[in-house]
Amino acid sequence: MKIDLHTHAKLSKASDFSQTYYEEMVREAMDNGLHALALTEHFNTRNFDEVYQQLDRMFPYNGEYYDAGGLKIFPGMEVDIRETGHILLIGRKEFILETRHQLNDYTEKGAFIPFDDLMDLAEALPLLKIGAHPFRESTPLHHLDHSQLQRLDAFDLNAKDMYQYGCEANQDQVQRFAAKLGKPFYHLGKVLKWQGRLDEAYAYFYKSVWSGAWQGAGYLALAQIACEKQEYEEAFELIERSLAAQYRNYKARHLKSIILRRLGRLTEAELWLQETIKLDPMDAGARNELVNVYREQKQEDTSQRTLESLFQLMRDDPHHYIALAQDYADAGQYGDALDILKFIERRTSPAVYPMVHYYQGSYHMKMNQEEEASASYRMASAADPFYCFPNSLYDYVTLKQALKVYPDDAKALYYLGNLLYDKKRYEEAVSSWEASVALDDSFPTPQRNLALAYYNKRQDHAQALASLQTAFSLNPADARVFYELDQLYKKLGHAPADRLKAMEEHMELVELRDDLYLEYITLHNTLNRYEEALALILKRHFHPWEGGEGKVPTQYVLARVELAKGLLMEHRYEEAVTHLLAAKQYPLNINEGKLTGAQENNIDYYLGCAYEGIGRPEEAKIYFQRASEGLDEPTSAMYYNDQPPHMIFYQGAALRQLGRELEARSRFNKLIDYGEKHIFEPQSIDYFAVSLPDFLVFDEDLNRRNEIHCHYMMGLGYLGLNKRQDAEKHLGQALKLEPHHQGAAQHLALCSASI
Repeated sequence: MKIDLHTHAKLSKASDFSQTYYEEMVREAMDNGLHALALTEHFNTRNFDEVYQQLDRMFPYNGEYYDAGGLKIFPGMEVDIRETGHILLIGRKEFILETRHQLNDYTEKGAFIPFDDLMDLAEALPLLKIGAHPFRESTPLHHLDHSQLQRLDAFDLNAKDMYQYGCEANQDQVQRFAAKLGKPFYHLGKVLKWQGRLDEAYAYFYKSVWSGAWQGAGYLALAQIACEKQEYEEAFELIERSLAAQYRNYKARHLKSIILRRLGRLTEAELWLQETIKLDPMDAGARNELVNVYREQKQEDTSQRTLESLFQLMRDDPHHYIALAQDYADAGQYGDALDILKFIERRTSPAVYPMVHYYQGSYHMKMNQEEEASASYRMASAADPFYCFPNSLYDYVTLKQALKVYPDDAKALYYLGNLLYDKKRYEEAVSSWEASVALDDSFPTPQRNLALAYYNKRQDHAQALASLQTAFSLNPADARVFYELDQLYKKLGHAPADRLKAMEEHMELVELRDDLYLEYITLHNTLNRYEEALALILKRHFHPWEGGEGKVPTQYVLARVELAKGLLMEHRYEEAVTHLLAAKQYPLNINEGKLTGAQENNIDYYLGCAYEGIGRPEEAKIYFQRASEGLDEPTSAMYYNDQPPHMIFYQGAALRQLGRELEARSRFNKLIDYGEKHIFEPQSIDYFAVSLPDFLVFDEDLNRRNEIHCHYMMGLGYLGLNKRQDAEKHLGQALKLEPHHQGAAQHLALCSASI
């Protein structure tokens, strides 16, 4: 990818954002062969937030970058520091905006944020931190302490400076400066080693050890390359230097034991390994090397006992064995790596984890054992894919190599797609899954994964639905996929009655999952089948789950209150009281207690109405008073414990019953004012958010949800003010946007009834 990491959207800090200018800039970037830009506008430019508001209108944003007709635009900003200098921060839009808002007190010259404080802010979030033009005379960075500069991820080789000072001179200056900090060379060496360019990697690893901070890792990498070339005497000298820097680096200690064994210095190896195990009794590499040393010393019984202790330590977890095999492979010891994998293959046969076979195939290919590699790859493709989630760079390289040998391996394509999607390489993931499906259309999981990608990343809702329906048809016993399919129906606005019918046709799946069963209950409430909903709740023993907080109680209370409202309409006040008092006490089978300070204004309001109907005015007044109290400032409904806006509506209704009309109207007007003010306000989820109220497999359009919420608030406010036509308009709009909105439906019904 060709990316410019330092660009600006405006001609100057004082100018306004120009859509025409930026579109021209995007075209010029693409014409010059760039694939991506980082938009690093000055943090103290005029109307900073407006830049991203304009981009939101211009280009789709997928949670990581804007897609400007194929050019990726990553959010960022350029921040002045008090010590003089500029720092580029690059990351997700919400993190950039959150950090910018924390810099509100540091925007003026003379009051810029200190470097260390900025790093503290940036390191609290997943942001890339780059030192901008470190040798520019007006805003240098090289004067900062090296311990501070170590906190940066990279330095900016800026085109403006290259033009001013000359390309070669500026590039040499910045690279030498970065080398003193050890910034580029070690990682460049790693990249070259991954590409098999060992001699070039060796040279850069040697440059990395110019910095004391990188000597432990750098010399270890050099020793690994020397081992791969079977230059064990040199490898020994290098690993000693690594250990001089980091004596308790257990990868380095492991490699030293391998080198000693290869050099035939078995007694030294044994003593070294025993010391390592004393330092860390859980070190599996040391135990395996001790097995090898004892075997070469012809101590078969001792070797076998040590091997049994290794098996006990590794607990037959294939990931442990793969990680240990990788340590051997990193040093070119592919035979030893295969021995490790053979252990887990034998111990877990016939249910061998697929990646074990893929790694075996990879190591056989490294040893030019093509026949053995072919056999391993065939076993990998035939292995059970259940719970196989490759996720590392090692896994990526191994799967890519497998596909070079066997490009028709549908399972390898599926695993690769999973890995790429996790790494946010969405289009490549889609291509891998589509290729997998083309080779094997009987495997449901890539179809299910494609549905998520089509909906969330391509916004292709029709294709998402088709893929998920196919996935479910291929395995109609999968309750998870059925739940996801129902949620997709909900997202796409399918009628509640149709969703309920589909569930009734698959009740055996509904019974398997609390979240699916809860959706079944919710549909009953949505369709005004409150008695059935209540019966369904009371007959099931629920288990608490993260993300499900408050959901079962919400439906329980709703059913009780709506039944009570029906009884009030029929003047059956005593029965209404029974339901309303029960709504305040959650049944034990729900397995969830009431939150401290839970808002029950609606329950208390209707209890006041019931006692008034019974002819007990003093008790009615007590409950109206309770209903009139509580938080009276509207908020967004982002999290499950946020106050629902109808609680403020019932405060107003109760105040009216108490004869406090001005206070009542104040509550209703607050709902209207909030809705009008915030209806078009861009929304984002806080990075540290917990307990979001909805199932998030399918991305939520937060702005649309906010629009629904604001219409709901305004509808409630107008209903309270007895402006029924306006109330119907806004509540109806909320239902149009969200046909399953229970609150909007219930209060729309009140427009034609007395409150």
